[in-house]
Amino acid sequence: MIIKRTSSIKSVAVYCSRSLSTAKQLKIQGPAIGAFQLIGDPLLTEHYAKVRVADNNPGLVQRALDAGAFGIVAPMIINAEDAKLLVINSRYPPMGVRSWGPSRALANPDTTQANLLVKVFAMIETQEAVDNINEILDVDGLDGVFVGPCDLSISLGVLPKATPTEPHVVDAIEKVKNGCQSRGKLGLLFCGDQTRAKEALREGWSLTFPGADLSWITSTLSNITDIKVGGPRPIKSNVG
Repeated sequence: MIIKRTSSIKSVAVYCSRSLSTAKQLKIQGPAIGAFQLIGDPLLTEHYAKVRVADNNPGLVQRALDAGAFGIVAPMIINAEDAKLLVINSRYPPMGVRSWGPSRALANPDTTQANLLVKVFAMIETQEAVDNINEILDVDGLDGVFVGPCDLSISLGVLPKATPTEPHVVDAIEKVKNGCQSRGKLGLLFCGDQTRAKEALREGWSLTFPGADLSWITSTLSNITDIKVGGPRPIKSNVG
């Protein structure tokens, strides 16, 4: 689920948005062959997927885009050099070095349009990244950043929390948001729940993620299997 900031803050997209700014996110960290099948053909589904690749690897970035992703989220970006590498591998020449791939990306053969449509986000998860946030955000072609509060909390010396409360962690996250707002770039924030996600939208974040797909699946399965039958429990027999 991804919540987009709107005037009424009631626009909620659940993995099926028809807007590039509220696209579904797929976290690709395991074997990519099967995982990329989750990316629907946008011409058929009208869905625009953002893919979170395992790391800032040119092969992984370009493969995700060739599979049909309209957005890339790369983790552990710590400086402007990392951000530049991410950007050039997400754009066709002359803006980058993305190669041509025979896949769903062929649905849009206009490379100039593809360069405009694809959104590129750097994950901010370390103290070093926060220290370098201005230089990262100034990289041309980077559309915004995505703050991962758990890894950032660890980097700042506290236990991982989806919704940090430690003042120095809160200040670091605020610094990132202010940097995005001053440059007109998108600020994405992972949150612990829907309440915090809505608060973050009011604070000025562009997109918020109220939880992770695994927790949603686990919670749903728990509710489905939690079947309570009325009446007394059967008496256990000690015979046999």
